[in-house]
Amino acid sequence: HTEIIATFPRADMRDVLLLRKDRWQKVIDSKKLHVLSSSPRRAYNLTPFLKEHLPTEIQEIEFLNIRGNIPTRVGKLLKSEEGDALILAKAALDRLLDPPAGKTANEFMATAKQLRLDLDQCRWMVLPLSANPAAAAQGALAIEIKRGRDEIKKIFEKVHCEKTFQAVIQERKILSGYGGGCHQKIGVSLLNRDYGQVQFLRGLTDAGEVLDSKALHVENGPEKSQWPVASEEQIQRGRESLFDRVPLTIDQSRFSGRDLWVSRVSAWPEGLGVTDEQKIWCAGVKTWRALASKGVWVHGCAESLGEAEETRLETMAGRELSWLKLTHDRGIQGAYPIVATYELKDKELEWDIAGKKYFYWMSASRFLWAKQRYPEILDAYHASGPGFTAGVIRKTLGLDDLKSGRFRVYLDEKNWIEDITQNSPSAQ
Repeated sequence: HTEIIATFPRADMRDVLLLRKDRWQKVIDSKKLHVLSSSPRRAYNLTPFLKEHLPTEIQEIEFLNIRGNIPTRVGKLLKSEEGDALILAKAALDRLLDPPAGKTANEFMATAKQLRLDLDQCRWMVLPLSANPAAAAQGALAIEIKRGRDEIKKIFEKVHCEKTFQAVIQERKILSGYGGGCHQKIGVSLLNRDYGQVQFLRGLTDAGEVLDSKALHVENGPEKSQWPVASEEQIQRGRESLFDRVPLTIDQSRFSGRDLWVSRVSAWPEGLGVTDEQKIWCAGVKTWRALASKGVWVHGCAESLGEAEETRLETMAGRELSWLKLTHDRGIQGAYPIVATYELKDKELEWDIAGKKYFYWMSASRFLWAKQRYPEILDAYHASGPGFTAGVIRKTLGLDDLKSGRFRVYLDEKNWIEDITQNSPSAQ
């Protein structure tokens, strides 16, 4: 007798890890981590991730059951004899930490104040969807009403987000294909971006099938016929290093009080010390892992989707973020002000580009290096990951939109290779 008539724009669908500051040394010494979470999805997907992305050696991770609402769970973490850490939906924390204004705000202010005090006793990190896709519909709120109340429908039409609604329907459909239910060790997340819809799917089915995929779906993208099937001889992978990376001498005092967006591990100055208050963000999980091996606590990453991906840390941090992007001396400012922490020195390399028609670019600097030496490649087919690099290539090629036929966005080189060699109808 009811119906869902509207869905609000989606909140942050990621999970967040809280780790007690007073237990961190114990974790370091024991090489063991005890995590409070009753979710099979989180336990399955995050066990391997946390072993590699915490800034200390972790040999064993044990997940312990926990129940209760968000304030109750956080309180249990801080009082627990066994638990070192807790995993929660970030959307729930964000909503409780930043209650809406209005007549009912005072009812939530005490909860928000206590949660803020509790967070001050924890280190935290926002967990990437590529490693830990969320539960279907996580972060989404729907409006459900009694059928026949058309006057209420008209009111909520103004706040309805159709993209969120459709993404939730798709996520639930994907999960139901494997049996559905919160007992599943499966996460699926769909991100709507201007270049297409990103899908992350990871987990283990009841039948024992391992799921680990990411895909980009583009509607009304370049026509497939414009990119004929490629042979291996026509592909320029460009994997070899084109530059020597030489650290620059930096006055590290300029980083004081600033939050750091790290483009790659080479950009992290040796011996740089940061405070617990400073937030560290990086380009992707590979850079995260490399920084963790240096003992750096990373608060999250852009999933290799580009610096335009919002960090959405303000509510958790309790303040506005003041980012500096650490990069090389040829870096071009994008979303954030940049600081060059190393320089690129060209290697004496030559490419044999005879017959090459397909190029995948891992960075804007690599593309600009090749354009200067081999201007004839501008007539070829080009691809890159989403974000800043894609923008530089499109601008250089004079392509105004994502539908232009000589350039495509892919999530990574593997997706690109599969598409152009197999001419798969599922990829764009």
